[in-house]
Amino acid sequence: MTTLVEIDGNDVTNLSLAGSSTRRLNRMSQAQVTLPMEEVDASWGTGSRLKVTFDGNLHHHGIVMLCETEAGEDTGTTVFNSRDPLDIWSWRPVRDDDGDYTKPGITWDPAFPPASKTGPQIIEQMMDNSENAMVPSDNGFPDGPLLLARGNFASGGVDLSGAPTDWPMTMADLASLLTSTGELDIVITPIDTDIDGNIGQIDCYNGNYGDDLSTVIAFQYGMGQRNIRALRHNEDATNVISKLRYLLGPRVQTSADPAGDQHWRTSVDTGGPNVPDLCDYETEFTYVEDLYGGRFDIRIFDGDDIANAKELYLRLFALEACLRSIPRLLVHITPTRETEIFTFDIGDVITVEAAAVVRGGFSGEQRVYGYTIAWEGEDSVRYLSELTTSPDQEGLV
Repeated sequence: MTTLVEIDGNDVTNLSLAGSSTRRLNRMSQAQVTLPMEEVDASWGTGSRLKVTFDGNLHHHGIVMLCETEAGEDTGTTVFNSRDPLDIWSWRPVRDDDGDYTKPGITWDPAFPPASKTGPQIIEQMMDNSENAMVPSDNGFPDGPLLLARGNFASGGVDLSGAPTDWPMTMADLASLLTSTGELDIVITPIDTDIDGNIGQIDCYNGNYGDDLSTVIAFQYGMGQRNIRALRHNEDATNVISKLRYLLGPRVQTSADPAGDQHWRTSVDTGGPNVPDLCDYETEFTYVEDLYGGRFDIRIFDGDDIANAKELYLRLFALEACLRSIPRLLVHITPTRETEIFTFDIGDVITVEAAAVVRGGFSGEQRVYGYTIAWEGEDSVRYLSELTTSPDQEGLV
């Protein structure tokens, strides 16, 4: 098994004191490497490209955004922290094809093609506009490259038409909103720098990326294979509710309310029409009220034209109602050092089990949302340092 670490094309594997590479679904991936201070070239720093390769497979290719050096009496270390190109999305506004970011129509305007607006289609349009739209306030220049080659943008899928709460909105914010519906998965695969300067490839799926490996791969604590050496089991009821309502704008002026302070164009309510039937959340809401007391959450989405294109919010409402009718469960696993790496990836479904000593025990299928491969010392012995799984849909509550 070999590990290769490169900074700006320079092999620094044998200098590496420690390092890690974290891969995430729908989120920015990152890596870091620690080198002896005296071995660091002065030209390496923020803006450098960090690559981490395991057994010939590129696992991370990103931009160094933070470079930290600590010097002691005799020596010191320099840590290079790198992020993949998805980091750029936090600093780019969503635009129309004419460069406007005040109210881009890619998620709601029927006149803006395509008529069916699924998650992958919206992401592809968002990227096209960000890289190609002429920005009037910037002398007609676009925002520039996103450093991501285009892969597959799945067809079909659920219509996610609707408008976000407030414009302007960053690309990262809109992507998070769309992935929260469960109908979009964003996968970034690192690549060697191509002719256009891209260092990653983006593929978008209709919420179904990954394989079901639940009958093949099992992580078990205190039982069975005993291949979990540490575990954090978080059961969080701080956001549970017994009633939910969405108020969708724009607000409406009436004779009794001339300012439009009290009336919205439409709403989405518990048990309301056209809400997708994703779970029996009304029964669960009753359970929440009995156990935790009545907990009512009202969310206002006061954008224009939401009432006329609200499929996205119907979907969000159904998912939020399902998730917030039960305590949130998130499991962080530290596998044993001998656990084989690369038998699964982000998006895959695996089995996670624990003996009765952990909250009475649990067993079930859980989706992998992230994992970290780490190494220590010059021999570059690798191990899975943490694995994040959950039976819940991520990112909503």
